[in-house]
Amino acid sequence: MAEMIDEWANIHHDMLNEITKRFHSYDDYLQLRLVCKQWNLKLPKIPNGNKAPWLLSPIAIGDLETRDLEEKGIYHLMLPDMLQDNIIVGSCHGWLISVVAESHEGTVQILNPFTKVQLDLLPPISTLPNVIGKNESQYILPDFHRPLNRSYVHRFQFWKVITNSAPNHDNKDLMAVAIYGCSSRLVFCKPNDNRRWIKFSTNYELFSDVIFFEEKIYAVDIYGQLYKFDTKTKAEPMGGIHEAPPPSDVAMQCWQ
Repeated sequence: MAEMIDEWANIHHDMLNEITKRFHSYDDYLQLRLVCKQWNLKLPKIPNGNKAPWLLSPIAIGDLETRDLEEKGIYHLMLPDMLQDNIIVGSCHGWLISVVAESHEGTVQILNPFTKVQLDLLPPISTLPNVIGKNESQYILPDFHRPLNRSYVHRFQFWKVITNSAPNHDNKDLMAVAIYGCSSRLVFCKPNDNRRWIKFSTNYELFSDVIFFEEKIYAVDIYGQLYKFDTKTKAEPMGGIHEAPPPSDVAMQCWQ
C-alpha cells in the first residue's frame, strides 16, 4: 500500500499537468494540490501558471466565472455563503471589492476569491459625502426628495471602486478611489488615516471610469475628457483636466 502511495506522489509532472486540464473549477483544483505534499509543490497556485489578467464575470448567485485571456480557459469559483448577496463594485490586484447590501451601514469588503481571505478595510457607504441624513432603515440623499431604503442605496451608490495596491501587512500606503452617486463624482479614502470617504475638492462630475497608474489617478468623464490627479500630495489627490483632449474623430456624447 505504501508503495502505491509513493507511486502516485511521484507521478510525472507532465502527467499531473494533463490531469489539471480536466478541471474547470478552481475549488477542485485547490483540492488536487492538497492531495499530498509532492503534488502541492509540483502544481502552481494558479492553473497553468497563467500570468495574464483574468476576466471575472458573475454567472449565478454565489458563483464567479473566470476566463484566462491567454489560454482561453474557463474556471468556476464558489464564493463563501456570506458573500452571495454582495454587490461586486471593483476588482484590483487579484482582489474583489464588494458591498454588503443588507448590512446596516453598507459594509465594503475586500475579498481574495482564490484564498477566501476577507478584509473590512474600506469605509462603509454610510460615510459617503452625499449621505446627509439617516435613520434605522433609510438614507437622506440630496438628489432625492424623499428618504430611500438603505438596502436600495447600498446597491446603487458605487459605480466603481479601485485600490492602488493589494492589501498587505500594514496597508501603510493603501488608497482607494470610487465613483459614486447620481452625479458620478470621485471620492477617496486612506484606511490608515480615516474611516470615511472624502470627496475630491474639485467640482468635476459625470465620471465614467477611473484607474491608478504610476502613482497617479486617471479618470475620464462621459464626454471623453481625461483627468489626472497626483496621489503623493499630502492631504488629498490634487490635479484636474489633463492636457490631452478627447479624440477628434470619436463622437463623444453622454449617450455614446
